This record gives sequence, C-alpha cells and structure tokens, in this order.
Amino acid sequence: MHSDSYLLRDDYVKYIFYLIILFAFVSPYFTPLRTVGPEGILRLDQILMLIFVVFVIIRHKTQEICIDWTVILFFGMTTVITISFFHGLFYHQIPFRFGDTLNSIRWATYTVFIALGVTVLSSRMINLSGWLIILLGTVVSVVGILQALDVSGPITIVDSIYTPEHRAERSRRRANGTTINPNMLAQLLIIPLLSSVALLYRSIKQDLGQKYYLFISFSVTSLFVCMYFTYSRTGIIATVIGITAIFIVILFSKVGGSSHKIRKIITIGVVCALSAAFLLIIQFRRYGLTLAGDNSLQIRLAKWKDSIPTITDSLLLGYGPSRSKLPVRHIDSGILEWWFHHGLIGVIILLGLFVVIIWYSYSLSVDREKFNTEPIVWALSIAILGWTIAIPFVWIFLPVESYTRPFTVYLVCVSMIISSVIHN
Repeated sequence: MHSDSYLLRDDYVKYIFYLIILFAFVSPYFTPLRTVGPEGILRLDQILMLIFVVFVIIRHKTQEICIDWTVILFFGMTTVITISFFHGLFYHQIPFRFGDTLNSIRWATYTVFIALGVTVLSSRMINLSGWLIILLGTVVSVVGILQALDVSGPITIVDSIYTPEHRAERSRRRANGTTINPNMLAQLLIIPLLSSVALLYRSIKQDLGQKYYLFISFSVTSLFVCMYFTYSRTGIIATVIGITAIFIVILFSKVGGSSHKIRKIITIGVVCALSAAFLLIIQFRRYGLTLAGDNSLQIRLAKWKDSIPTITDSLLLGYGPSRSKLPVRHIDSGILEWWFHHGLIGVIILLGLFVVIIWYSYSLSVDREKFNTEPIVWALSIAILGWTIAIPFVWIFLPVESYTRPFTVYLVCVSMIISSVIHN
C-alpha cells in the first residue's frame, strides 16, 4: 500500500486525472476557435494531461520524481523523436511545419507525466480510475453496438462528431464508437475488456458481490460484442492473444489458488477463446473481401515493398514526423511507419519500453496479495500485460502509439501500475 506521503490530497489535481480518463474515451477532436469534429487537431485529454503535469510541478515542486527504466526510455524516445525531426529538417531538406513539433511535445509530456504523476497517485485514486476505465469502455461499447445495429440516433450523433465524412458510409457497417475508425475503437476497448475478463475470473474465485458480478458480466458481454462489430482483425487477434496470456499467467502462477475446478475453467476459457478467434477471423476475411473487393493483406504487402527502400535510406534516425518523403499515402504498418519517422533507434527504444512495462505488469499479475486485497490493481496489471504482449503483433499492421486516444488510456494504466510497484 502507498505511504500517506504519496497520497494526492489536491482535489482539483485529482479530478483532472479523472477527466483525462473521461475525455480519452469521449472527447472529440477540435481546432480552437474553428471546428469541433474529426478534422480537428486536439483533444481535451491531451490538454488536460499537460495541465496535470504543470499543476503537479507547481504544487509538489518536484520533491518526488520517479526515475526508473520506464522514465529513462520515455525520455530516450522523446530525444530520438526530436533528433529525427531536426535530421529530416536539415539533412533531408523537409520544410518546417509547426505541427511537426507536436510529437516531441506530446512525448515530453508523457515522460514528465510518468516521472511526476506516479509519485502522487493514491491507492484510492487507482481503484476509482480502474473502475472508471471499465465503465467508460462499457458505455462506448454500447454506443458502438447501437451504431453497428443501425440505430439512427447514435449513428447521427456519433458520425457528426467523431467520424470523418469519407468513412461515414463505410463505418456504418462497422462500429467506430467515439473514435475516428473501427481499428482505433478496437484498441480503445482492449484494456477495459481484458480488465473485465480478469475481474470476472476474480469474482469466480472470491465473490465481489452480486452488483459487481452483474456489472462485470454485462461489461464483458458488451465489450466482446462491440469488438466483433468493429470487424477489426487485428483487434480480435490482440484480444485473443491478451486473453490467452492472462489465462497462461493465472494457470502457471496459481494466482487465486490452484484448485482443479479453477484449472478446468481456465482450460475451457482458452479453448473457447481460440475457437471463437478462428471463427471470427473467417468472418473478418469474408467481410473484408466484400467491403474492399480485394485482399487487404496483399495491398499492405505492396505498400510495404514500395516503402522499404525509402526507409532504408535513413535507416537509423528516420525522416521525422513529416510524411513528405513517404512514397505511399499510408504504409499500413505501425512498425514500418514508426521506423520511417524515427528510425531503427526509435523502434528499438519503443520495444524496450514495452519490455519494461511487461516486467512491471507481470510482477503485479503474479502477486497473490494484490489479487486478494486490490482486485482492480491486479486486473489492470494483467490487462496491461496481455495488451503489451499483443502489441508487437498488432504493430505489424496498425499504429499503436500513433493512435493517441487508446495510447492515452494505456499510458494512464501504466502510470497506475508503476505507482503500485514503486510504493508497494
């Protein structure tokens, strides 16, 4: 448990932290004094994260700073992003745009948010924030289900605020919820989904109460159904990998006991998840062929082939955030896109960051005391573990860190896990 010296007593800062989570799920994009909608450039959660950092610095005067491998790697990533920006600007003669500096600012904010934020989070804040993430994920999933079922109200409202015009007609056959595309929605729902699955297992072993059990059961059901309606192949693959990782950790660590009954439940759960994945991937393939008229994997492979020569021309540092040197409009690969922008060094640092996060989340996932006394912390840690293990598989096809809405939720959860570890 946290020492009292680490508790965040400033209500206004505490509520800013909660608002970051809220707006990460529901804030539309906007451009100040111009427009609110998918063509905007900012979201409220991004602004609030910066405000949170400033307030913590002013109030606590950096008396407590977390310096560990996570912070070091976040700082390293910020440095590489900044260097790649200037490398593209001067070496590759890419024209300067102010918008290209925002990525460095964003990652600098991430670094300070982790370094300072984790030192002021209390156990109560982490507990409430975890439940808030599951609740908001459930609400967004219900909106996505209504949208996919062609219920006119959600489609009209959601599309007008969140969905770009060129995606509106196509997205009506796929849930995009409060995000700009279905793949982003799938990534946004993974942490609430995996957390709910973990809590459902926890409720089987130790009763959380009927109200909690009904809510968690509803959350798991709605999140799974909405994940299906996104028709995101990478989303469902990540979900299956995440759930499988969760059950493997539970099975071999014997968290919550090792009774024969529980082991049977776990085995059945893994088999059902893998079977469902097989059936859904078949459905996604059929849907993709109907929607696009071609095999999307072949299209991706062609884009990758065209992009690789450009990437290798600036192998280590990349070209910075600008896309002006990109031979295709979209690479359709998160890892190649990151490599193009920030070079091989950037890819290695980001993968290293994920490895450290896996280690932190694993240490809490196998902690029997956390399982018994702080179920939401345990659920979040095992959800982050499952999602982070799945990230390399998703990153091959889709951006992870560039989808800033899901990444903000991921970052908030990581900060809560680190806070639990360092103050344990």
